[in-house]
Amino acid sequence: MNSWSRIRALWGQRHDVAAGLVDASLASLATFVVGVYAVRALDPAVLGAYALVYQAIFLVGIVPAQLVFLPVEIAVIARPLASRTRYLARSIRVGLPIALAAGLATVIWIPVAPAGVPDSVVWPLTASGIAAAALSPVQDHARRILHAGGRSWTAAIVSTVQLGTVVAALAVFSARGVDAAWLPFGALALANLASLLVAAAGAHLRTERDPVGLDLRFAQLALGGRWLLGGGLLSPASGFAAAAVVSQLAGAAALGYAEAARVVAQPVWVLAVGLSSVFGPRSMEAALHRRRWKALGLRRIYIFSVLVVGAINVAWLGAAWALNPLAWLMPAAYVVPGLVAASIAAQSLGATMFPYRSELLGGRRESSFTRVEGIGAVARVAASVSALSIHAFAIPLGNLVVAVVRWIGFRNALERMYRTPAPTAATPVVAD
Repeated sequence: MNSWSRIRALWGQRHDVAAGLVDASLASLATFVVGVYAVRALDPAVLGAYALVYQAIFLVGIVPAQLVFLPVEIAVIARPLASRTRYLARSIRVGLPIALAAGLATVIWIPVAPAGVPDSVVWPLTASGIAAAALSPVQDHARRILHAGGRSWTAAIVSTVQLGTVVAALAVFSARGVDAAWLPFGALALANLASLLVAAAGAHLRTERDPVGLDLRFAQLALGGRWLLGGGLLSPASGFAAAAVVSQLAGAAALGYAEAARVVAQPVWVLAVGLSSVFGPRSMEAALHRRRWKALGLRRIYIFSVLVVGAINVAWLGAAWALNPLAWLMPAAYVVPGLVAASIAAQSLGATMFPYRSELLGGRRESSFTRVEGIGAVARVAASVSALSIHAFAIPLGNLVVAVVRWIGFRNALERMYRTPAPTAATPVVAD
């Protein structure tokens, strides 16, 4: 498939893609607004602490996401399209207690907090981080179920509520003089709660009853989720460990600059998440039925789009120049020359791995996914030691190393997978 064919294929799915991009753009814009506020309101040392809490939130959120929510998302793609969103209420009832318990583990950032972080910010960052960690994976799951059920524009409405609530919360609480350390994660938690209520209400509109049904008991979900949890924890755990190593070896300010550069690199991630929300369920379904050429076509369209946008972003946002608005909005990101360009490039290459992941999970190769993630996690932490010499650049270097490991490992695993028969409903996870 040449470039024009990919563009035509993408145009043919423009309505679903547009909804996915709107949803991902608004959801990511909400996180982006939070990040911009943090970059502008917090000094570099406190911003380094914010980056550690951010990594901790991402890490602990993996527990409910992979143990409960992702097994549901994989299971529903085998059910009729019109009945898929009916399962949202049940999955939330099962997963919410796990999410609340996991959120408490956000405190893991405190023992590795770098020197120079004031004690006065530890409690606000931790308490608000716990709330955000508990609610974020539930809201993300709700939007993914809406996409899987063909309700992408409803998901976009959910993200609109999320963005509006973030902006309102930051504006109102800033005007009232609330300590800045409370606001980034506090506003995000409030926005996730408000938008989750909208998602739960919208999921029950225009649905059909599933005559077969799914077993969504925790014990049943956890059987498949144990491999997903292992693989899913490895990447954020290594990200957290790498951030801790960089903060200790290069200082909290270096980690703060890397965090600012990561925020600037988010537009590529927005596109990746938006496309993945639309193509991900289709890639899973193609892999489930071993329709290799369909999966390959989806993969090529996705990767082509991400790399093109990544290249544009490196050229436009990679350096501080007159036509780069983010250089004015977040000058801290450009203190270290070349750091933003490196972050965008690493983020773009990392984002190209989404289709491979979807195919492996849809094809019931969770164990292969976990093994590759394990190798990538070790490689990332090893790369973080380079902070002794390259300082903040150790963060994008680690992301690049993980992308290379995944590219090699996922491709090899998929080659083996497509040589096997399609699994049945009773097929166990394959430990190949």
